[in-house]
Amino acid sequence: MSKKEFFLRIEKLSLSERIALMEQILKSIRSELKSVKHRNMRRKKDDVHKRRQSFEIEPFDLGEEVIVDRDEMYSDRGI
Repeated sequence: MSKKEFFLRIEKLSLSERIALMEQILKSIRSELKSVKHRNMRRKKDDVHKRRQSFEIEPFDLGEEVIVDRDEMYSDRGI
């Protein structure tokens, strides 16, 4: 059945039948969107969990306190 034939059949339906058809289509779309939203939320939770994995910082000593002057450090780069 072509699209044209499909729409001609729909046009022949009564108003209440067309409204019922639209309700079924909307219901189908809503359920599909909910499943996509649920899938995306699970994926986001997994991503957040991956980003929040703990890590350890190992302290080290340079022998003396180092004060970094950003202007001096970047002056040779012309920034």
